[in-house]
Amino acid sequence: MEPTRKAMATLLREAFYGRPEGKDSTWFVEGREAILPTLDEVDAMTASHSPASGVFTLAAHAYHLRYILHWCNTSEGDPRPEGDWESTWAKQVVTDEEWNDLRAEIKERFERAVGWLERDGQLEDEDADLMLLSVLPHVAYHLGAMRVILTLLKNLA
Repeated sequence: MEPTRKAMATLLREAFYGRPEGKDSTWFVEGREAILPTLDEVDAMTASHSPASGVFTLAAHAYHLRYILHWCNTSEGDPRPEGDWESTWAKQVVTDEEWNDLRAEIKERFERAVGWLERDGQLEDEDADLMLLSVLPHVAYHLGAMRVILTLLKNLA
């Protein structure tokens, strides 16, 4: 695998899973404070609660991440996702079943996207390269936002 793609895959795995088993250090997350463990840490009711007026819920961040990963998987032939960037924030509240399904879908879409990257998937054009390179800082932003929301929710309890 080309070194840049290998590094990208390593950092994305850290963003979604946290520190790999058997490793003493990370590149930017602390331990298991990553996207998937953060989502698994809360139930649907907590994920649907905003800590303050105008703050998106954890569920909304999760739906937005699913959309981002759907775009990533268009490189493997998936159709473009329905809706647009703004509409991904519309759903703020989830049922238990929706929350479980959403978390499973995020994990599945992530594994497909990073698997493609690890298999030396080729991109079609510069826009596709830019989209791929923008994914890491974008998901890192959402990880930070979700960790802050979770802290605020715990302080409200």
